[in-house]
Amino acid sequence: MRRRLLAPSLALLSLPSLAAAQPARPSPPPEEPTINEATVSAPSRREESLLETPRAVSADNRRGAARALARDLGDRLEELPGVFLQRTTTASAMPIIRGLGGQRTLLLFDGFRLNDSLTKVGGNALLSLVDASSVRRVEVVRGPASVMYGSDALGGVVLVVPVDAAPRADGAAHLYGELSTRAATAERSLTAQGMVEGEVGRFGVMASGTLGTLGPIVAGGDLGTQPFSGHGDRAFTVRGMVEAGAGHSLGLGYTSSEITNAPRPDNSLPDDRRVFRLQQRDLVYARWSVRRGSLAVQARAGLIRRVETRDRLRAGRVDTEHDEVFTPQGTAQLAWTTSRGTLTTGLEVAADQVGSYTDTIRGDSGPERGRGRYLDRSGYVTGGVFAHYALRLASRRVLLEAGARAALTSVDSPADGSFAAYTRLYSAPVASLGVRWLVTRGVALMANVLGGYRAPNLDDYQALGAGARSYDVPNPDLGPERSWTAELGARVARGPMEGALFVYGSTMSGLVTRVPSSFNGMTMIDGRRVYTRMNASDARLVGVELDLTATARSGLYASLSAGYTWAEATTSQDGASTTEPLSKVPPAYGRVSVGWRRATHWIDLLATGMLSQARLSASDRDDVRLCPDGPTMCSEVPGYVSFTARGGVRLHPSVTAALAVENVLNAAYTPFGGGFPAAGTNVIVQLRGQTE
Repeated sequence: MRRRLLAPSLALLSLPSLAAAQPARPSPPPEEPTINEATVSAPSRREESLLETPRAVSADNRRGAARALARDLGDRLEELPGVFLQRTTTASAMPIIRGLGGQRTLLLFDGFRLNDSLTKVGGNALLSLVDASSVRRVEVVRGPASVMYGSDALGGVVLVVPVDAAPRADGAAHLYGELSTRAATAERSLTAQGMVEGEVGRFGVMASGTLGTLGPIVAGGDLGTQPFSGHGDRAFTVRGMVEAGAGHSLGLGYTSSEITNAPRPDNSLPDDRRVFRLQQRDLVYARWSVRRGSLAVQARAGLIRRVETRDRLRAGRVDTEHDEVFTPQGTAQLAWTTSRGTLTTGLEVAADQVGSYTDTIRGDSGPERGRGRYLDRSGYVTGGVFAHYALRLASRRVLLEAGARAALTSVDSPADGSFAAYTRLYSAPVASLGVRWLVTRGVALMANVLGGYRAPNLDDYQALGAGARSYDVPNPDLGPERSWTAELGARVARGPMEGALFVYGSTMSGLVTRVPSSFNGMTMIDGRRVYTRMNASDARLVGVELDLTATARSGLYASLSAGYTWAEATTSQDGASTTEPLSKVPPAYGRVSVGWRRATHWIDLLATGMLSQARLSASDRDDVRLCPDGPTMCSEVPGYVSFTARGGVRLHPSVTAALAVENVLNAAYTPFGGGFPAAGTNVIVQLRGQTE
């Protein structure tokens, strides 16, 4: 493995000569774009100024990711305000936005849904199964976005925008390449990433790839090496685009990623190990767009195959769970722009077909096949039609936005030996209304009323068997989750100051929560408490988000980002109502950083941490990731502070070297909801080369 990863490092030396043989591409800007300069597409499904949008949104780009020495997309998201990341294994990276994660936060890659009908309420590897080397920008919309994106967009949306191999307007030929290697000590990781992009005439093509290995990690303090940590990963992406005529373009893409041998550290013992042997996703798709004056049309069609294979290894016995999801997806969108505003309409559909089974091997006997965690041959379809209008008034100083969606979800569940077959069909209207007032140049005020919607998926309906912290029992009588959110915000980009402040409050009805139950008269099975899911009668969330940066002309800067969500849910069961904190809501957390950034060199000093969390649900107290000593000994999840120093220098116009020291004080702590302690003092070295 190490020989394969060293080869890309040596290839860095060839990049300057490669650049000299091709027409030069303009070098990237020395700094990230400001709010006045940056554009985003996630809130409205079209490119718009970050200052223009009335939504709480943030974004990063490739240069920012390189400066953060990011290994994967999880590392990139941790740099963005308003996002808390939960890692159950070293391979998982689940964003929590405004207290909601898993099934309640929607993940998209180039407009395609990464969430599927088996997406869990807890940690997952959906973002980790994205080829990070192919990503141009990551955008995060905080708060419900179901009008534009449908089911699951309750907490927010993470949109991954890949590098586009768009032909140049003048048709000139050119070639651009990037190559980087990254090594870390306490993570015991080694990663290589590369990307090449070329255009000639009306054609463009890019290819990228990632190859890496991580762990077992060395935790802080005297915790030492963590035995159930580490994994291997690889990814590959190829994309092509052709300009078929004036305003017409056609793109084709294929991306494949896999993560291998990722142990479940919070649920493994030396004689009873649980391992994600394989997590894999393949996506093949086509994208067509045409622009004629004020009219723009886009259409996407693709096929996603996601595989997850989990092993439980005990003396004389191996239990394997295997799940597959095949998902054809399609979207069509039309945008009509006039001098007064833009009307965006569209439709989308995603149809899952699920395969699931278990194999049990005892001693030397062959595998015994049985029911999977889900029901084999189940079907799940989600989609809808939407319309959104943005109206500009008062010389474009005021922007009014209104949107609506008709959402549709259907479930087809076959029978098995314990449960009867059933079908479910849900339809729901969702609406939103927002306003942005440009008070003066670089200062904007925003207000939004946002509707959210999530239909229960097959993990809600069908999950049966021992999980990480419970024995799950299906409930076929679940209904959809709905929410209404009111938010107020201010955004500034004036002089040396840049940032945003948002406050929000949400009410949620039908929230699916986990409650104690029984199965065949038993409340404990395989050493785990029996739980089922049910719709809570209501839930309430309030919170605040702050992101502020001050930058001097000399390149010195200071920044602060922080967030806090308070949430509770009321559950009715057996004629009694129980009100308790909503499960898995992180405590107040934030980051303070100071540094100095120039075009050729930079340095950052960061402090990242969270307060303790005493607001825990009964389900939280049964979770060993939050309460390792058991529910009766758990009064709170402790907080922590971690310090990082990092910097870099451009050694050559084509080569940059960077160094970081994470957890400088070697603190022993576990991030909220994490399945393993954080790495101790972690020295990271990164070498990156690119053509000019």
